[in-house]
Amino acid sequence: MATWPTGLSCPILDSLSEQRQRNVASFQPEVGPPKMRRRSTAAGVLTTIAFRWTDAQVAIFDTFYITTIADGSMPFTMNHPRTTTSYSWMFVPDEAPVIQRFAPGLCRVSIKLIRLP
Repeated sequence: MATWPTGLSCPILDSLSEQRQRNVASFQPEVGPPKMRRRSTAAGVLTTIAFRWTDAQVAIFDTFYITTIADGSMPFTMNHPRTTTSYSWMFVPDEAPVIQRFAPGLCRVSIKLIRLP
């Protein structure tokens, strides 16, 4: 499994957001309250992160994203930005990274990931 490149800096402090995926299946019978059950013993966590990178760091990221993990289709390991625990991650399907230039030689890169259970 690929590993997040070490040359890429920590995320912007206030850019991290996490939301646990819904892990409940439910249906509404003809009468009575909804019936619910847990789908799995583990659920992924949707995570949004933004980074402030130089053009050189964006080039490292582009190589990692496009070549190493095949346009974001393969999982990789990365330390959690808050806990520093190593987890497996995948990019959210149909959500490509967003790169915004905000100063000469500097970009803000926003990514959406799923922390795998």
